[in-house]
Amino acid sequence: MNVDLSKPVTIEEIRKAVFSLGAHKSPGPDGFSGIFYRKFWNTVGDDFCREVMAFFETEKLPQGWNDTHIALIPKVPSPVPSPESVGQFRPISCCNFKYKVVSKIMSSRVKEFMPSLVSEMQAAFTGGRMIQDNIIIVHEVLHHFKNRSKGKQYDMMMKMDMRKAFDLVDWDCLDALLEAYGFNQKWCRWVKECIRTVRFSILVNGGPTECFSPTRGIRQGDPLSPFLFILMSNALSFLLDRGISEGVVQGLKIKPNCPRLSHCLFADDTVVFGKASLEEAEAVIHIIDKYKSLTGQEVNMEKSSVFFSKNTPPPLRLSITTFLGFPSSICHDKYLGVPTEWGRSKKETFSFLLERMEKRGDSWKSLMLSHGGKETLIKAVLQAIPTFIMSVFLLPVTLTKKMDSLIHRFFWSGSMKKRSIPWRKGEVLNDPKGEGGVGFRNFNLFNLSLLAKQGWRLLNDPDALWARLMRGLYFPNGHFLSAKKGNRSSWIWASLCDSRKALDLGTIRVIGAGEETYFHSDPWVHTLQSHKISSQMYPPSRVCDWKNEDGSKWNMSLIRRHCSPQEADAISRIQIGPEGSSDKWAWKFNSTGEFSVRTAYHGIRKHFKEQNQPTVNDVNLPADDGQWKWLWSLKLPPKIRFFMWRCLRNALATNLNLHRRQCAPNPSCQLCSGPEENALHCFFLCPHAAATWHKMFPSLDAPPNLSQWIFALREEDNLDSCRKKIFCLWNIWKARNEFIFRRVVPVPPLTAICAFRDAAEPCYNPTPVPPFTQPRNIPPQSCPPPLFPLKRIFCDGSFDHVTQEAAFGVVITNSNGQICDGKAGRISCSSPIEAEAHAILEACHYALEDPTPSVIMSDCKVLVDALIGQPADWPWRCYATLSSISRILQHSTRIRVSFTSRCHNKCADWVARNCRLNGLHPEWLQILNVVSALL
Repeated sequence: MNVDLSKPVTIEEIRKAVFSLGAHKSPGPDGFSGIFYRKFWNTVGDDFCREVMAFFETEKLPQGWNDTHIALIPKVPSPVPSPESVGQFRPISCCNFKYKVVSKIMSSRVKEFMPSLVSEMQAAFTGGRMIQDNIIIVHEVLHHFKNRSKGKQYDMMMKMDMRKAFDLVDWDCLDALLEAYGFNQKWCRWVKECIRTVRFSILVNGGPTECFSPTRGIRQGDPLSPFLFILMSNALSFLLDRGISEGVVQGLKIKPNCPRLSHCLFADDTVVFGKASLEEAEAVIHIIDKYKSLTGQEVNMEKSSVFFSKNTPPPLRLSITTFLGFPSSICHDKYLGVPTEWGRSKKETFSFLLERMEKRGDSWKSLMLSHGGKETLIKAVLQAIPTFIMSVFLLPVTLTKKMDSLIHRFFWSGSMKKRSIPWRKGEVLNDPKGEGGVGFRNFNLFNLSLLAKQGWRLLNDPDALWARLMRGLYFPNGHFLSAKKGNRSSWIWASLCDSRKALDLGTIRVIGAGEETYFHSDPWVHTLQSHKISSQMYPPSRVCDWKNEDGSKWNMSLIRRHCSPQEADAISRIQIGPEGSSDKWAWKFNSTGEFSVRTAYHGIRKHFKEQNQPTVNDVNLPADDGQWKWLWSLKLPPKIRFFMWRCLRNALATNLNLHRRQCAPNPSCQLCSGPEENALHCFFLCPHAAATWHKMFPSLDAPPNLSQWIFALREEDNLDSCRKKIFCLWNIWKARNEFIFRRVVPVPPLTAICAFRDAAEPCYNPTPVPPFTQPRNIPPQSCPPPLFPLKRIFCDGSFDHVTQEAAFGVVITNSNGQICDGKAGRISCSSPIEAEAHAILEACHYALEDPTPSVIMSDCKVLVDALIGQPADWPWRCYATLSSISRILQHSTRIRVSFTSRCHNKCADWVARNCRLNGLHPEWLQILNVVSALL
């Protein structure tokens, strides 16, 4: 650890820190924000790097680097009167950017070691842990309290908040703790220099006060501060754990298979579990007092409370709360922003989410936003409001439908309360932009996707504290994917069970050696729709039981006897890893197998859309999503793109559309008194529109269909003409509305001039990209010869998506670059990357048989980079094959894998492709020597 923490700082490390810090955050006393260093990095970068490196060498910060402005931010919400005391301000430190780079480098280094240094009870600022972990633990405990209505065993939970936690950190205690953790003296001196040399000046009425030096505390706004505070607060975990081991504190054990809970921490939010007794309360307070005396922390009694199990007698509750000095919990109490108690109506419990959305939406109604502006606010602000709650709880469908309704109402009317005509259904607005929608989220499906992330963590991190608790409570001898919901389960567990609807769509088991996967019950055959083997004629077994004796291949005779032909073919295409390699879970919608909420949402949305009756769309709208993508990629203002979308979706307030909705007495055109004012009439057939087009494009005729005409603009070579036509539509619509609402008679020449002017705006008329020209057929240079005697083994895979046939080709060249050997063969796989991986594996097998040092050349950069990286980043489709390759490379130092371009790998490509298509001639190696000169 100390070697990595104290190693010399590199220029790349400094540059990474500069470009990772917020560019537009408030500057420090020197006035330079991050954007200055980013923009002028080529000018000031070298000098800046030298100064940063000098600190890590001399352990002294230059004068002025650690000066800091303190901005006092009121904690009281704005509608309430101004703060009345200093305690109602939150001090935020505005550090110099130069210092923050130093602090960022140190925090990035120590961050990697936090999981091994900090107790599992602490969830903040520690890799692999999330705030939802603590919420789940606390709510499961409260659910247990609610159900415990009988018995003489009483439980309690103390929720404590530390007052001014960062500001009261004792420096001497922090120094002693860092040494106790094993940090070397060099690192400790760096930390001391960062926290002890600070000089503060408070910003009052826009100006700084006189500087002063503190004697304790760490700064909010310093990248290093959160990690130092977590290391210090870990002392409380140590004291409580020691109390458990000595029997002074009992803690809480909900069920025999559950871990014993003593406490859980999220930064300064502390929750302590124990038996509801005065002895337990005294022991806990004694530990807290000891922690306070060591670290300087203080408990905020106003924000602290205690919860009791339902069966705890009122006299005992009163005596404990009197001793502790803080009250019993109230029904509206919250923990980490989430309600701790609710009644029978869950919709009523989370109605505050609707209130927040309505409040934010109504605060914008006076801005007169365009549809483009409303889209930005909806996606960036309104849709984010319930996200945190939805990552833990499955909200009632009635509540999520109300949220959808609020979003759609705001989009059409600009207000949360004012009703307007919904020109298209909500399902259309929720469709992705590439499918003709606007891309708003369906809150119910997004809720399931967020919960699926917690389910995914439950599968892949079963040793986490919250995962062990859930396993002990609900499936001590089973599996999460097959566990039952139960009758008296908590809301969180019921939510996780419902999230399996999303997980089941993309969760698969990737086979290594097959020793940890069950043949029938686990989803491991990814090419089958259900991912599972449906044949049940064989007793339950593991996947490894269906391999041959040496474990390198499948026992296909046994598989064909007990599985259907489709299942047998699917199994034959799955590669087997080496003995001892582990199986793992993978998310099939991501190439690396890592779960993402985005892919889960789109997967479950597509699944539910296919299950429900498909909506009948306009026959004139395209099935090709490329045309919709073209529309949204146009270099035009967002309001123009949305106007075009409304034209295509027939979502304009023409008289015909208004008449159909009983909002207009007749469908006739108010400009020309034509019988029906539809979109085509409004933009082309109306005399005013026709005259405008004649001024701009004299030879243009009215199209038979507006939607097809708009999408035909995609094929135009002249971008300037395309832009003029779009702005002509826009100005015709504006002129029409000016007549209807203000009785301003449209003048076609003036409308045409406005369209020309708008199209010529420089921000909408970027420099045209030069047309693509086919490059000259310059023959590629031959592959450079090796610098020292070795064999180069070129390999490639070939795969046909239609026939599912695959083959590999391996070509060996000597140190002179001449082809001396090769091999090829057909293989069973289900994707091109699997064929590429198998080709590398075959090349490794060949290299093992030859004592000459060899370098394996592949044109698949994804696989070459994966072999250099960690197994977690491997493409899941070839996980087993890469495991075999990695094992060979680890045991043989004379073999390495390198990337080569396709132009240098044509021989191996020719061999693999011909082997797949026609099979190779017996004399193919001699033929290749002749053909290689032509490739």
